[in-house]
Amino acid sequence: MNLEKKISTGQVLRLLALLLAMLVALSGVIAQVSSALAEATARDVTYRYFDEALPRLATGPSAVTWQSAPAPLDRPFGPAEEAIVGTALTHAWAAHAAAMETGTAMGLADHFGSIALERASRAATVSGARMVVLQQVARPVFFHADGSLLQIEAEALIARFHIDETGALTAHTVTRDTTLTTLANEATGWVLISHERLASEGLAVTYARLASGPLAGINYYPAETPWTKFWQGFDAATIAEDFDRIAGLGGNAVRVFLQRDTFLDDRTAPQALDDLAELLSLAERAGLSVVPTLFDLRGGYEGATWANDAAWLARVLPVLEASVAVAYVDLKNEPDLDMDLQGPGQVEAWARAMLATARSIAPDLAYTIGWAHPDAAPLLADTLDLITYHDYGPVAESAAALDHVRAVAGDRPVHVTEIGETAFSLVVGRFPASPRAQSERLAARMMALAGADGIFVWTLHDFPEPDPAAIGRSPWVIGLQGHYGLIDATGTERPAAEVTRRTFANLLNRISPGDAQ
Repeated sequence: MNLEKKISTGQVLRLLALLLAMLVALSGVIAQVSSALAEATARDVTYRYFDEALPRLATGPSAVTWQSAPAPLDRPFGPAEEAIVGTALTHAWAAHAAAMETGTAMGLADHFGSIALERASRAATVSGARMVVLQQVARPVFFHADGSLLQIEAEALIARFHIDETGALTAHTVTRDTTLTTLANEATGWVLISHERLASEGLAVTYARLASGPLAGINYYPAETPWTKFWQGFDAATIAEDFDRIAGLGGNAVRVFLQRDTFLDDRTAPQALDDLAELLSLAERAGLSVVPTLFDLRGGYEGATWANDAAWLARVLPVLEASVAVAYVDLKNEPDLDMDLQGPGQVEAWARAMLATARSIAPDLAYTIGWAHPDAAPLLADTLDLITYHDYGPVAESAAALDHVRAVAGDRPVHVTEIGETAFSLVVGRFPASPRAQSERLAARMMALAGADGIFVWTLHDFPEPDPAAIGRSPWVIGLQGHYGLIDATGTERPAAEVTRRTFANLLNRISPGDAQ
């Protein structure tokens, strides 16, 4: 008996149609998964710091410094009142800045009342216009006996700027204004009911003169405590030993990084400031100049947070200004990388406001910005004391990039504050790098940059545990970033260390690499 079952052509076609439908459905699922993965990957690439992915809140410590009343008041105004009113003023102007950025008056009624609310609401509707109150030095001039009404006079540092529809900065000023503000003590707290500008003067841009001579330096973190771990795990003995090793490489400078939150948080700031002063003393003892880089890992640029930044500068800059070891101050590391996400105009406006604030606090210090790319050198070139940038591009383009920056800088010094090559390799001695390849590439780059006034190598040590808060969690990136050191994980110098030693000697003696023995 024939048990074979015949299948008709129609059945075959129906089976093929079913399989095709299943493939289509499966491809749709794959597409959705791919889209989700792509979206997640885009977020990882877009948000360079964790705080960029979080909503910016118009809150923070008081940005008001109080002076005594010029005459007796009807009601005492003591430290408790200063803290409460100072916080109210800070939050009010932060909300005002946020309203102007978003174009909505939502939330202003929590901080403003009467005619002040009307004016603040109108300001929020002016397209492109921005105003940020950075600092206030205030004194009470009237305090009603029943505590219901307060009037203060203040000297305020205020940034006003305009960003056009393309996101470009078209106008920017920072002025010191004399203001008269009236506040009412309502059920929800103090609210501004009147604000008047009595006088205003622009801040003149003053330039500081750098100490003569080139700088040959190292970007520095201890091997075990890089990035956010540095100030939390500050170890003076380790730093002193490392500074001696930098001097032993022929270096005369070190570039260090100050995270904003560590020095702003009242719980950690006092110790961090003491540690900063000790680091400067250790550098001076080792014969090293210091380039402190501020606002490291500070990702957002919303106006509501600028008063916190100004308060941060007011804490840090006096410590730097008091030290003879400071060569110059790098305001921000690679802000040009933030422009696509934050907007070029917003980033530039923040930088100009912070430079003006810094100079008002510590006018004798020299200031720069460590651009990620040489193409960014023209940005803010009119207000920097020297031009600095980083060079990780093709070595064949390094010399031309330096010439481009030289043309922008004019007679000001040009420092390349980050160069480096990784020794990481998946297969030892082969792709993508090795200790030998690291030294060869570093030597070629240093030769191309021989005309710079300063060169800083990234970095002294390999990092056994690179900080994911700074570089993310990609195993590939962790491998690359963990092996840029001139000194490996065993404490042994790589060949790149000797390349650095020779090049530093040439730089400091101004010997042409072609003439060096």
